[in-house]
Amino acid sequence: MHTRLLVLAASLLVAAPASAGRIAFNDPYPETHALEIWQLTDDPITKQHSMYHNVTPFSPDGHYCLYQIVRMGQAPGGPPPTRTFGVYDLHEDREIYVQPTRAYFPLWGNVRNAIYFVDDTREEDATLFRLEVPSFRLVPLHTGPKSYIPAINCDDRYLFGAEDGKLYRYENRERGEKKLIYTPPGWPAVKVSIPKSSPTKPWILCRQNSNRPESPVGTPARIIVDVEGKLVNPALGQDEHCHADWHASGEAVLRGDGPLRVRRVMDPWPGDWLSLGPARGGDPARQGASGRWATTNQFSNGTITLVDARSGRSWPIVHTVSHIHQPASDTADRSGPYDCDQHGSPDGTKMYFSTNYDIRHYPVAVVTERGRDDATQPITVNSTKGFPDSGLLSYFGEVIRYGSKTETQFRDLTRGYYETRPRSLLAGWPICNYLGRADEADEDPLSHQHHTDAYIAVVRLPDRPTLLKDREEWVLYPGRNHQETGALVLYRDGKRERELASGAGDTELDLPGGTWTAAAVEWSGLESDQSRAALQGPARLRVRWDRPASLDEPQVHYRVGAAEVAARPMAGDYVVVYADEDGDYRWDTVRNGEVVERRWATPGYAVTLIETFREGVRAERKFLDNAGENPELIETFDPTTGRLVKVRKHSWDGWAWDVLTYDNGRFLERVKTDFETFESHYRFNVETRRLEQVEGYRFENGKKVKTFPPS
Repeated sequence: MHTRLLVLAASLLVAAPASAGRIAFNDPYPETHALEIWQLTDDPITKQHSMYHNVTPFSPDGHYCLYQIVRMGQAPGGPPPTRTFGVYDLHEDREIYVQPTRAYFPLWGNVRNAIYFVDDTREEDATLFRLEVPSFRLVPLHTGPKSYIPAINCDDRYLFGAEDGKLYRYENRERGEKKLIYTPPGWPAVKVSIPKSSPTKPWILCRQNSNRPESPVGTPARIIVDVEGKLVNPALGQDEHCHADWHASGEAVLRGDGPLRVRRVMDPWPGDWLSLGPARGGDPARQGASGRWATTNQFSNGTITLVDARSGRSWPIVHTVSHIHQPASDTADRSGPYDCDQHGSPDGTKMYFSTNYDIRHYPVAVVTERGRDDATQPITVNSTKGFPDSGLLSYFGEVIRYGSKTETQFRDLTRGYYETRPRSLLAGWPICNYLGRADEADEDPLSHQHHTDAYIAVVRLPDRPTLLKDREEWVLYPGRNHQETGALVLYRDGKRERELASGAGDTELDLPGGTWTAAAVEWSGLESDQSRAALQGPARLRVRWDRPASLDEPQVHYRVGAAEVAARPMAGDYVVVYADEDGDYRWDTVRNGEVVERRWATPGYAVTLIETFREGVRAERKFLDNAGENPELIETFDPTTGRLVKVRKHSWDGWAWDVLTYDNGRFLERVKTDFETFESHYRFNVETRRLEQVEGYRFENGKKVKTFPPS
């Protein structure tokens, strides 16, 4: 939790709006780390929702964002919900457009500020449109059978959609060609859906229904084809059904439903899944174009988390606690109405999400002790501050009535209220006030949960620009990540003096006397810290928007023992230290000319990843907790081939461990155990397409006693 609100830069180039649209606030929780939270919408009868977790809501330059709008029918037997979308200008700080017709699955281009969507208002067909922003010129691209277009390739040349289980390609031009490019082997038993384009490569990731009984054994859960429909490689095996996104590099797949993991597309199939850190979550998403950051939603939409993909360190950002409560008899998947669907902005400074919980006005607590799903045990949390003396709790789909509270406990419980399904209590999971998403006075208190609002969490400041001296002249470059930079601002003697718009291009300036520094300002108004270097005027300054890659190469220095040395030692043991502009982040221990250990940290924090090597082959990757003390996830590799053979990690409930074993990329077995009382073995059943228990044991007096299958 960041206690101060950010001061947003007022642009000198465009007049500020008459009244701000976003509501800026922050939460009071010490465990969360948003610098600030912006609420973009506040409408109790309309669902304003983010895109799907692997579809960015931000325009390529971060100037605009969009959200789906679903206007709910308010009376029984009334009109059905209508679906469209709105566009929010982060610079003008207001909603600037709402599509007046039905619109399904809007998405941004990857290069230009344009939105693509399907208007399926008519019964007989549908039209694919391109909406150019900010002119809002509407261009019809194709009219034909109803289908949804959830992908556009990296250069905006083609769009892709699935129709009747086959993959079609659409040219991005008026009356462009529609072409069938891929029919999966085994069709119609095997069908593709929800294509997603690589952000940098001409590749399309497609889901396949390989978990259904009619699909042939061995059918991949996801595949990758190129823009001509040629198979590039499988992406996920039949036993790997999970939520996925592209890694920001565009060359690897990012996997969720557990710790975030990546698999390189062009590795021999099946490639190894390598963890980005121990943070567990469901829906993975990119957090910027650099690949340095990623995001996931932990605790079943309870908390969105930022992950440093370099060191594995993670930060809880916001308790979104976005859930739908339904009677235990209703087992339908209703994730669509409530998934928080977080996604990062192009430079990774912000995280967009939606929730059906009023996080601005209602409290959240964190469960600190495991508990059963019955009413005899109080619920112990970090704090009950902000909750009424008695009331209703919302926990992972269950509604719980409590009759009293202490500073750290809810007591006198009625579990499974409103006929919801009781849940076991897990330490670390958030719990909140049910009335923050519903109205107890409603005739059906479960009916009001489907309205969501759109939010943005600021997770870090923009990268500061680089000011350096080149011979006799000074040169100013934007920061490392600068897709969202709307302007560079010059400060003279600490006072804001001049703004240089990104669209104005390179320029040269003669600066008068004084001490000059620079800062970067996003279109959203978010401003970076000022440049580390300062120039003394009078001086000539060249402003260059094309940042050289050499500026972002790591700085390397060497240590022997605790002493810094000027050059790489020719013999003996030493450490190679890598640093970026924020500080040291990697330490390679070299012995007899080979790296034997590599340590990683987020600059300014403890080491959280230790890799060891034997004879040049990776042997182990050990992720530590944020304090840098206790192992939370350990990967073990074959000493000869370097292939992943074992992963030991915390299980979903946080108190047991999962031990996963692999053979050349193929999953063999999962063992769940606490190493003291029980051990359960699971393997994938190719006939049922499910992970099923095959053995179970309990520990008695140091011995394992078989409990499953029962004798």
